Amino acid sequence: MTKIYMKFIKGDENSFNIIVEKYRASLISFIYKFTKDIEIAEDITQEVFLYIYKTKKEYDFRYTLKTYLFITAKSRTINYLNSQKKEIPFEETNNSKQYNEGVDNYLIKKEEKDYLLRNIDTLKEDYKIVIHLRDFEGFSYEEIAKILNKTIPQTKMILHRARKSLKTKISNDKEYIKNNSMFRIIMNFIIVIIAITGVTYAGITAYKFVQKETKTDFSNNPDYDDYSEDMEISDGIYYKRITSYQTYLKDLEKWNELVEMTEDDFNNYFIVVVAGENYDTTGLYISCIEADDDNLYIDLKKKDKWDGSTVISRKIEKDLYRENIVIRNNPNVPDSSNKFISMEKIPIGYTKQQAIQDGCFVIEYNKVISDDKEEFERFIENANKGIDGFIRIYQYDIIENATIIDLECKNGKINMSQCNKTQIGSSPVYNSGNSIEKGSLGIYWLYDEIGNKKSICSIN
Repeated sequence: MTKIYMKFIKGDENSFNIIVEKYRASLISFIYKFTKDIEIAEDITQEVFLYIYKTKKEYDFRYTLKTYLFITAKSRTINYLNSQKKEIPFEETNNSKQYNEGVDNYLIKKEEKDYLLRNIDTLKEDYKIVIHLRDFEGFSYEEIAKILNKTIPQTKMILHRARKSLKTKISNDKEYIKNNSMFRIIMNFIIVIIAITGVTYAGITAYKFVQKETKTDFSNNPDYDDYSEDMEISDGIYYKRITSYQTYLKDLEKWNELVEMTEDDFNNYFIVVVAGENYDTTGLYISCIEADDDNLYIDLKKKDKWDGSTVISRKIEKDLYRENIVIRNNPNVPDSSNKFISMEKIPIGYTKQQAIQDGCFVIEYNKVISDDKEEFERFIENANKGIDGFIRIYQYDIIENATIIDLECKNGKINMSQCNKTQIGSSPVYNSGNSIEKGSLGIYWLYDEIGNKKSICSIN
């Protein structure tokens, strides 16, 4: 298409019509993701074409025409959102687009296309943007990185996580799986594209990792009483690298259950030790290790049952060594997708009437006003027995705060998220426990296995 644009630059007006015909629908769909108004999306698309028509001699030949169009569309859309004082979901750099041939090649019918698109649209903004640009527009990683104003490794990372998130979302749709014979085809499509980026994104994700859990022996090391003495910190988690056998032997005095290493092993491996000081940073395990050109990413998850360990050591291939380590302590997030929209998408000012209509368990001024007044007690009874379940609570308290509380019991673990929907900018807070008990003043508490507790709600 760049060659056709070159013809237009040289005076062939018909070439410009060909370009408009080819890209108009794609640009409208891309812009609509952010404006949520089809007429505005069409107007901005017209502005984009008018701009490249009027400034044809200023065309930046570093980009393909398609990339150039989408960069221009992103810029124009940001300008519009700024003028309207609307939230810009570009993270100052994001985007999105339409569905096309990729899934057609898998012979998926229109209903399945629509189903897949609906699920994509429920993802985080940056996730759905990068999926549309890569999988349904066919942009290269380099082109997407230019559109998003990110590095190529960052782009690959976002895409990899977006595809995994989409796969998880569809895999959890039990009703769809049960009633739709095309499920396998859709999942094959997603699994294939995840496999493709899994290799190119991290470059090194297919290793078998060995990890071991232990505790810090402070009692026999009186001179060592603070992790900060020889460890770095990321996201509230202490960590250090062990790259030599001499350091390993010394650290065995503090952590006698480190992952086993011989002197020769250090030719091909190194160790990362992760340590936590409080409940939020202990009882964890390393769920995933990934790397891009700049960083080693270590994902932590909470175990279903804590055995008292405070330290994790992991043997890692030297190919994954990076100067910068990013620790990500991922909470166990209740999954509301089978019954409710995600907590993040609930608007500020969400009312009790809306909550009742949506099927929430509603509490106002510490009194249950839902028709089913026993729903919460049934959930508690089942959760304390380890029976899987989910409930969304809407609590409007005496100081006029509206709080959404999601509770999910899964595999014997009770996970909770809470978010204030009265205050702009409030983010969900996550906790996990093993039982729910009612205390004084009608306060319900989520207890973990070592006795820590978090308040859930109050009912008189």
